[in-house]
Amino acid sequence: MATTEDTDELHIVYQVFQLCLSALKKWSTVVDVPFGAPKFEAMSIFNIVTAFVGFEESTGNIQHNLDCASKLLTIINTWKIPTPTAQSESDNDPSDAINLDVCRGEAARIEEKNGIIEFKVIGNSLEPFQDRETTVSLLQLQSLFSVQLPKMPKEYITRLVFDDRHRSMVLLKKGKGVIGGICFRPFSTQGFIEIVFCAITANEQVKGYGTHLMNHLKDYQVKCGNYHLLTFADEFAIGYFSKQGFSEKVEMPKKLYQGYIKEYEGATLMGCQLHPQMKYTEFSSYMKSVRDLQQAMNEVKYPNKTRKYGGIEHIFRSHGSNVLRFKDIPGLETYNDDDNPLKDDDLESKIRLILRKLNSDKWSWPFVAPVDGEMVPEYYDYIEYPIDLKTMSERLRAKYYVHQHLFIADLCRMFANCYSFNGVDTEYYRCGYQLNKVALELVTKYFPSSPLLPTLPDLKPVLDEQC
Repeated sequence: MATTEDTDELHIVYQVFQLCLSALKKWSTVVDVPFGAPKFEAMSIFNIVTAFVGFEESTGNIQHNLDCASKLLTIINTWKIPTPTAQSESDNDPSDAINLDVCRGEAARIEEKNGIIEFKVIGNSLEPFQDRETTVSLLQLQSLFSVQLPKMPKEYITRLVFDDRHRSMVLLKKGKGVIGGICFRPFSTQGFIEIVFCAITANEQVKGYGTHLMNHLKDYQVKCGNYHLLTFADEFAIGYFSKQGFSEKVEMPKKLYQGYIKEYEGATLMGCQLHPQMKYTEFSSYMKSVRDLQQAMNEVKYPNKTRKYGGIEHIFRSHGSNVLRFKDIPGLETYNDDDNPLKDDDLESKIRLILRKLNSDKWSWPFVAPVDGEMVPEYYDYIEYPIDLKTMSERLRAKYYVHQHLFIADLCRMFANCYSFNGVDTEYYRCGYQLNKVALELVTKYFPSSPLLPTLPDLKPVLDEQC
């Protein structure tokens, strides 16, 4: 791009250039004659500049406009104007997955809004006088599946599409009929549907129709109260279903769908769990709004995050062997590192002392070793994360407790397990409560600044009150 010393003049020239482009876009000539449209000379930059120069009648203004036009032509000839493709690529950052998803689905949403495409849920009926339009759509859908899914037997496709237990979400385009669809079977009593076929006609793919179709199906199932979508995907369909939120880790309990759906050899079972309050046809736009809001908040909270600072070697040298805090580094003056206290050199000895005192306490006998699974078989089915004083001592020797919060969290979990498994009228609850008092005193004494404490429960043991 050419350079100029006068930035204001360059700005004016740029505005003139924008006006020229605007004139080109709006230029049109319509002549309605019986022998066809006459041929006119194509609009060019030369025509625009010539008209621009002669716009004013006075000689002074013409000379001024001529100078501006000359500068304009010079800049146009030397300016590397990006092509529409390059401009589109710059607007759609390939690294921004959310923005790409929004742009891909925007065209389909606009077409739906303008009535070019529409979505319907249809199904075959055993009634003799079924709607003719529904029958035609089912026939078109069956033909589409047969073409797009050549490995599936045509008879099998026909049988499922026209099975009265199956339903189909179809995508219809004005003037073309059915161009896509998803055939599924609902199991309302089990709370899920099985997707058996899903396809978009070949010449309508890569337009965002597939994603928009699946989102409409999700919204429809949320209204019906089916919050799980299951399907057996072959190696070619796994990628598509993964992009639509399906996962090989099915969140639905196996007992709810086992025996209800047909398994396919060489296919992978995938599932998608739906949120009852989510509108999936607007999900990508919602996520983009959340992302933009987060970025805006970050710009307000960290206005200087893009600022670059020089090296900080001299700061380390000036501090010598002392630990350098974040607040001592330029640019991090407002950083709050109170939640990241400095390492306690006596941490291991403090934890060892606390464990020794807890083990020697008269109330510690239920906690000195892991619960015997043979004596209490239901304990490990009920308690997900068991912990005891012996296990904590082993963790201390293994250097597990790199921070005081890890140790205190284990103490809290040990007492919480005791309170949740045992009733307030049991001896175990009483021992846990009394040992909890001792642990609270020790933690407060050796870790006075810790925000995490093994606090006592609201319910006191009944045995203490009886005594």
